[in-house]
Amino acid sequence: MRLLPCLRIAGQRWWLPLSAGAADVLMHIMLMSGGDAPARSVGSAVDRLAEQINDDPPLMIFTALAMTASGAMSETGKTFETDRQRGNMAAQDQSWTPDAKTNEDVSRRRVTTTELACWLSSHTIDLFSDGDAFLAAPEVTPTTRARWGELQSYFATLPRHHWIDQADLWLEVFGTQVSQDWKRTWLCWDDPAEQDDMPRGQGSAPPTVTPLQRLARQRKQQLALESEFEFQLEQVKLASLKELAYGLSHEINNPLTNISTRAQQLQRDEADPQRRASLQRIVDQAYRAHEMIADLMFYANPPQPEFSVGDVTPVVQVAIGDWMDHADEQAIQIRSDLPSSLPPVKFDADMLRETLAALIQNAIEAIGRHGTVIVSTQVNGDRPNDDDPADHHRWIKIHVADSGPGLSPQARRHAFDPYFSGREAGRGLGLGLCRAYRIVQLHQGRIHLAGGAAGCVATIQLPIALPSASLNMANTSTSR
Repeated sequence: MRLLPCLRIAGQRWWLPLSAGAADVLMHIMLMSGGDAPARSVGSAVDRLAEQINDDPPLMIFTALAMTASGAMSETGKTFETDRQRGNMAAQDQSWTPDAKTNEDVSRRRVTTTELACWLSSHTIDLFSDGDAFLAAPEVTPTTRARWGELQSYFATLPRHHWIDQADLWLEVFGTQVSQDWKRTWLCWDDPAEQDDMPRGQGSAPPTVTPLQRLARQRKQQLALESEFEFQLEQVKLASLKELAYGLSHEINNPLTNISTRAQQLQRDEADPQRRASLQRIVDQAYRAHEMIADLMFYANPPQPEFSVGDVTPVVQVAIGDWMDHADEQAIQIRSDLPSSLPPVKFDADMLRETLAALIQNAIEAIGRHGTVIVSTQVNGDRPNDDDPADHHRWIKIHVADSGPGLSPQARRHAFDPYFSGREAGRGLGLGLCRAYRIVQLHQGRIHLAGGAAGCVATIQLPIALPSASLNMANTSTSR
């Protein structure tokens, strides 16, 4: 899927997806531009564009916001219908500004689908020929496609007059948070001639709707709403966690620093070995608390990775070597099954090494003594997840399997939540796995745990880099 031209407001940029249907209609509009096309053909093209806008939330949102930014609302309040009927593709727009006498709020200006279609048809060439509109366009990743799919399903349950009101859900996939000041300038969609409760893409309601069909539609809407609610809940949780982490960093780190500094001062003047050891434990625990706060900060507001493209095998080998001595002390064998080479992926070597270290450490701690950890890699097929139609990329999989206690269903659900503990099963699921989860998210990958009554397998999936892939990753909401 490609992108529409970026929306630029006050130095910020937002990007929306361009569907295949919209691309087809807009190419037809461009080919007909120039004034030689018959009026009937022009009108038909605009009608097709209006139909596409009614079925395509990103296209409606893009057109309405671009139209708002251009100030293209008629002062007289008339629509563009007259121009369309005349076959004039270059509808004459006049900049609109609020009347000081009426003090009318721009946000209450209403626009119909016909007006949107006529304006977009007359500005399509200008919008798509602007080179700066596609400069530094972000990379479309499997995670982004999945999010777009969720939004498409969610917006299918909304009346059209709510599409523009909730445009920030689309915009913030590829862009910064939308300000309330900008939202107050947005147009409102209003077309009384169209019925929102009519099935989209159909000219009229079906003659009969069975109870089974009605139930299927209601169930589909419910699932879409639940998915969107869970996503929004996750964003709220991350925002709250970020505020908590900043507060803890300020309110707790300062006392911890004083405790650690004072204990070290006492330790220098202490001759009794037992008292020196006690003071060292104070220092160690202060550092441990500091690291926990740092981990929480990392989860809430992680740094941007420094990506390179290459084979992950050397990083996996280094991560195994880092834990080999510790495993030997516990009589635990670490075995590896690594091919000589793997297709290139886009990754931050330090972050990936840290993620693997967290998984190996978790496996060793789960085993305790006398067991086995197996680290392996493999290339997955073209469709690693047949349940996800947006998932059509190939992946590298890194598995860390252990012979320790298994995970309960509850532990698997909460394994990557901050501070969730599964130590009653002999396995510590703390901030190490929480950091690992966040790092894999930054890599546009996936991580999950699987296992039964005995043993556990942690799996990392990283998308294989395309030959033309840029080393600069897009700043996506996965933040999300």
